[in-house]
Amino acid sequence: MPRAAQSYRFGGEATLPSFIVAQARLAFLYATDELYPAVLDSLLEAAAAPGLARLAGYSLSDFRYWLADPLSAPAGWDKLLEAIKDWAHRWRLLDRGRIPRWLLEAALDAISRHHAHGWRYWSVGWAGAVPDACEVLPLVPLTPEVERALPAGLRRILMVCSRDGGAYIGCTFSPAFDGAGRFKRALREAGRTVLKLWGIPLGEARRRIDGAVARALAAGAVPGQWRARRDAVYWAVQATVGRKSYIELAEASQRVYAETVRNEVSAFLSLIGLRRNAHRPRK
Repeated sequence: MPRAAQSYRFGGEATLPSFIVAQARLAFLYATDELYPAVLDSLLEAAAAPGLARLAGYSLSDFRYWLADPLSAPAGWDKLLEAIKDWAHRWRLLDRGRIPRWLLEAALDAISRHHAHGWRYWSVGWAGAVPDACEVLPLVPLTPEVERALPAGLRRILMVCSRDGGAYIGCTFSPAFDGAGRFKRALREAGRTVLKLWGIPLGEARRRIDGAVARALAAGAVPGQWRARRDAVYWAVQATVGRKSYIELAEASQRVYAETVRNEVSAFLSLIGLRRNAHRPRK
């Protein structure tokens, strides 16, 4: 797989695929199906044409083997690949003019599932284990005194749960979903409160987060925060598949500049490996 430049917001440079990137790709495909269901429908329709390979009963490992060795592929494989490439060009799902490998594999997987069972949905896999979350601050009873002592910054990273009929509060860090910097800043600003309520020094809490990040890296995942606003996902879909300009998208989203939309779309498409530029804003 190629390497894709990722902004610091998304965890920095990383080898694809990863858990976080797979999440972003799947969000893009789900948003595409929500806004433009004809995209997936047209793919399955194209794959049903006579003379194309039937993929029922085959898996992703088979597809990868045939892509590496086309001579071992079933009859109609080349025609099916051409149909998928034409489909990608039609909907502008391209990376520098070519369908990216991850999307090709997702399309083959969707076609295989539809051929075998008639199911209609997208799926994107990832490499490596899903990184485990770590308990930064254990659960403590959420009493009125504790609630009053919690600063606003610390509240943003805490979770509240019910147990044995009472409310408890604690902090769990997941490197697949959360930004380590955001958690560590919140802990640093509330270090005295953390020590008073949980009896855990700031350094120990930060070491637990660093340990979770190190384990995630060792497992092949990309620590970082992918909690892009849903707007960015929908903008990316509308700018590529829907051929909408940044100005049109900004006007539809109140109090947003076209430059903001462009930056969000560019960062998101770079993350998932669809680097074809969308329409430039109209002057």
